Amino acid sequence: GLAEDQAGNVYVGNKGSIQKISPSGALSTIAGDGSIGNVAPILNGVPASTPGVFVEWALAIRLDTAGNLFFVDYAAHVLRKIDSTNIITTLAGTGVAGYSGENNLATNSQIDTPGGLLVNSDGSILVSSPGTNRIQKFTPGGILTTIAGTGSGSSTGDGGLATLAAISLPYGLEKDAAGNIYIAEFFGNRVRKIAPDGIITTLLGSATLSVRNASRVAGHSSSWASPVYTPALYSTKSPENRTFSSATQAMVSPAVWPVMVAMP
Repeated sequence: GLAEDQAGNVYVGNKGSIQKISPSGALSTIAGDGSIGNVAPILNGVPASTPGVFVEWALAIRLDTAGNLFFVDYAAHVLRKIDSTNIITTLAGTGVAGYSGENNLATNSQIDTPGGLLVNSDGSILVSSPGTNRIQKFTPGGILTTIAGTGSGSSTGDGGLATLAAISLPYGLEKDAAGNIYIAEFFGNRVRKIAPDGIITTLLGSATLSVRNASRVAGHSSSWASPVYTPALYSTKSPENRTFSSATQAMVSPAVWPVMVAMP
């Protein structure tokens, strides 16, 4: 995961740690000691730099306007927060992969290989859970619920409520100024959109694996069709709003195992 704060510091999520790169290029570690495969209890309420605070794989990182850092640990199956004073806490997940039903206390609820993350202005947090084929919402009150996906690993339900639709291995999440949520659906080979009214549609891609016109994008080639590290699907920002441009759609059409969607 990658994130940048208002001061220009860049935060990098690795296997084993989260590191910070200052505007001058200085590198420091804010959490984790670089080791993975730890089975020690998950520590909470301590400085993130405390020995024994482990980061298995910080696959997605987000910052809020108050300076809090949020990350999903893909391998430890948790959503965690490092606040502006560097104290780390677990917001959701037990450390064991799974699904614990709806509207339960998030710290008592399982999540499964979380891969994407969004922090909303109201304090709620969206987490993609590829292991359960769901997008889950952490409320400011600490409750975990599903906003998209039924648990089925297919790609169905376009035109209906996202809670009744099936999504297939969701990873990257993004949101535009109008409140639309975009999902990079890895096994569905598509990017899907959830409108503010909860209706889900396919924005780009299909079930067919194919790369088209990749060579038209300067500096890139069809080698993007890697079975693991597939290209991100980016949007462009016009002066008025954020939108998917025709040039971007020409990059990968249909989408091939998309893992990230971004709104620069």
